[in-house]
This record gives sequence, C-alpha cells and structure tokens, in this order.
Amino acid sequence: SRRRMDLDQLDTAIRQVSGGIGWTELRGQTEVNLFQDLAATLGKPDFIGRTEEDLLPSAMFEKFLSDAARSVCTALIAQDPGRERAARTFFLAAESEDTISKNPAAVEDNLRALLLRFHARKLPAGSPELDPWTWLMKSAEHAHVTPSNTWRAVCVALVVHPDFYTY
Repeated sequence: SRRRMDLDQLDTAIRQVSGGIGWTELRGQTEVNLFQDLAATLGKPDFIGRTEEDLLPSAMFEKFLSDAARSVCTALIAQDPGRERAARTFFLAAESEDTISKNPAAVEDNLRALLLRFHARKLPAGSPELDPWTWLMKSAEHAHVTPSNTWRAVCVALVVHPDFYTY
C-alpha cells in the first residue's frame, strides 16, 4: 500500500525538483518555511500530545500541498528561464513560451523530462501516458491561457499528483 511522504521528505522533494525553491513566505525580514510553521496542523508529532506523524493524505494536507505547489511553481516558472541551461530544473527541453501548437516536439520532450524528474516515470516518445499532460496543455492553449501560466498549471499538477507525494 502506498504512503505519503512526511513533511520533511515533501519539503526536500519540492526543493529538489525546483532547484532549491521552497514553500516559504517573508515575515518582516525573516523567511519562514511554511512546512515547518504549519507542521502541527499537518500532523507532525510534537511528542507531547502526538507521537506519530499523521501520514494520511487528508483534505487539510491536500489544501496545503496545493498552496505549496502554487507558490513554488509560480517562483519556478519565473526563475527557471533566466537560469543557465545546465542549471534549469523545469524548462529542460522547451522554452517558457513554447506551446503544443508552436513547438510540439519540444513540449513533449519537456513533459517527458518533467515526468521523470517529478514522478520517476521514464516514458518513451509518443507514450499514451503523456495524453493527460498534453490534454492539459492543449486545453489551456485553447482557453488562451498564456504559455507561462500553462506551464505553471503543469507544474502544480505534477506536484499535487499522488505519484509525486506518495511512495
């Protein structure tokens, strides 16, 4: 049976796939790690009232994971195109302005690279397992969503997908 990552594992995994970007916010001059700040709410033990971490993917966990994904992915989509090609963690085979209609081969290659990076799934070119991801991109393009917001949606979907946070 599958289990979800604990909060420390999840924070580490998000930082690994994003090139070091974490779910944080500034409070005054201090950057606060929100996984640590919300640990009690998310079921981390305090060893006074609780000794075991709650690893159920509850509605509260899903809500905070979605918040984390949107925050990290917004920063990632903004920062990654400015990184040297070798240092990029998201735009591995495509550029931030690539779409299915403009550059389908690069988009598919990038989606395959992202699925390997985020979900440890190595897919061959043309794999039917790419269909949900290409559908997401085509739908966004059809709705006239900007390419950067389309890629942001893909990023968020990759993080909130159970293949990312469970093992």
